[in-house]
Amino acid sequence: MGADRARRLLPRRATVGVIHREGAKRLRPPHPPQAEWMIIESRDNPSRVRSTALRLARTVVGDALRDAWALIMPVDCAGCDALDRALCIDCAGALTAETTLHSTPRHLPVFAALRYEGTVRRIVLAFKNQQRTDLARPLARSLIPALHAALVHVRAQEELAEGQAATAVQIAAVPSSRSAFRSRGYHPVAVALRAAGVYESRVLRVARATGSQKTLSATERARNAEGAFVATRWLGGARFIVVDDVLTTGATIDEATRAIAEAGGIVIAAATIGFTPRRLPVRDFVSIEG
Repeated sequence: MGADRARRLLPRRATVGVIHREGAKRLRPPHPPQAEWMIIESRDNPSRVRSTALRLARTVVGDALRDAWALIMPVDCAGCDALDRALCIDCAGALTAETTLHSTPRHLPVFAALRYEGTVRRIVLAFKNQQRTDLARPLARSLIPALHAALVHVRAQEELAEGQAATAVQIAAVPSSRSAFRSRGYHPVAVALRAAGVYESRVLRVARATGSQKTLSATERARNAEGAFVATRWLGGARFIVVDDVLTTGATIDEATRAIAEAGGIVIAAATIGFTPRRLPVRDFVSIEG
């Protein structure tokens, strides 16, 4: 085939700014490879977009591969127990992010992607407690809009501060307790961030064991979390967005913020995959979906 008739497959993807090791802004796709594809031809042959046909072909091939894999390694949907799918179409749809703004007891803004209830809760628990790391990528797709909203908030704060130049913002994940890590073998938040293509600055470590938070009140949770984390190094004015899996009362995020501040760092905002709805709208402010 002559060079004038050669064809190339190129991805066309939307991009979102995230932070990497050197602190500069890097453009990454907001989703793992699910881009539309275009066939680019030479000047002698006008360009033609075949995204619909290619998406259909990918779907058919993908379904066939999943069916074949299900014969080897049976799996149930994490959201509804449907057979032979890690996530069925309906449960995957439940992970569509609707980012909302909340606040911790110490008034740190937190951007949450999903309501932590029903199907979302079952999926997150399977990811955290049932070694379902295959769910990291769909949960990462939910997390990215919340991270982006937190980053936009940071930049807006910079614009309000007259004469303050934009500086690098790092991502700090809330670490799992030692007992949870021994049980799981991985840190769920760190795994989700890697699946999202976001670099995590490992600036926090667990300083002491804490009791289970499940049955505690907001005040008890804050007391239980005190002194749970410590920074791994001096942070000298570095700025951070703290990332956790689920926002309940905000006690854990506030404790992570305290540890970073004591090491000279500054936490501007936080982002989570989910938030636990309260009966009284104490910290549920406003949707920023738009």
